[in-house]
Amino acid sequence: MANRPDPGLRPRNSTGLPDVSGAMDVPTPGRSTARRYSRGGSRTRIVRYSPGLHHVPHEHELAGITLVFRGALGETVGGQTAHGEALSVVARPGGVRHAVMFGHAGADTLQIELSSSDVADLCREGELARWRWMHAGPASRATLAILPLAVEPESDPSGSAFDDRLIDLIASLRAEPGCAGQPPRWVEIARDALREPGTSVREAAALAGVHPVHLARTFRAFYGEGPARFRRRARLRRAAVMLTEGREDLAGTALACGFADQAHMTREARRTWGLSPAALRRRVASP
Repeated sequence: MANRPDPGLRPRNSTGLPDVSGAMDVPTPGRSTARRYSRGGSRTRIVRYSPGLHHVPHEHELAGITLVFRGALGETVGGQTAHGEALSVVARPGGVRHAVMFGHAGADTLQIELSSSDVADLCREGELARWRWMHAGPASRATLAILPLAVEPESDPSGSAFDDRLIDLIASLRAEPGCAGQPPRWVEIARDALREPGTSVREAAALAGVHPVHLARTFRAFYGEGPARFRRRARLRRAAVMLTEGREDLAGTALACGFADQAHMTREARRTWGLSPAALRRRVASP
């Protein structure tokens, strides 16, 4: 997706922190580690970042996957900035230099540092060849399933549940759509329109000045999914932010995000995340 300002993020400032590369166990200012869970070389931790915190460019030796389950952040790699919010997941190979700016509410994250064998599996499947962000899709569902184990590691004394869910997470990356190059401006206009509640594919095509079929074909070529699926995912992304912030009741959230009603939102949430909206709220509130 093209880079664009995110209203949930503050502008960058000049108050940088020391380089945070290196071991995950070293705390940095403005960051608190709630729990750690290690199994078979891969390990997880729940980390909370303070509002407005800015991490200067740094890198980590080991590859990792991170779920943002509350709050927002912007991450910059090689001049390209991606924005993550509730139920966004980033996969990052080891050695990728990145800078991070956290939003006005900070960010709560589940971080998974991968063992060399897990990285080998990902590289063999081609899923960890590059830095990429994914939003409210299969990777979110798989990472959410790991969150309870990071909260209560004693619930998995043998580590078998973690191993199974980590395998599911690695497999889920293959199901995520990818972006193939820079799309024409008219495709970006349609994409931005589809992010707004209530905009149909036909209306987005009209705004872009093209036929809906041409939009669908070109959209899929660049984004790896059709505009209708993108529109559903955009609704769920909005819902994830509102649900994790607890700003509205479920019925109000459904209507604000463009669902027909609460039941419609519940069906989409269960199908995509494996959790009802109420269950999602409970899960992210527990860490």
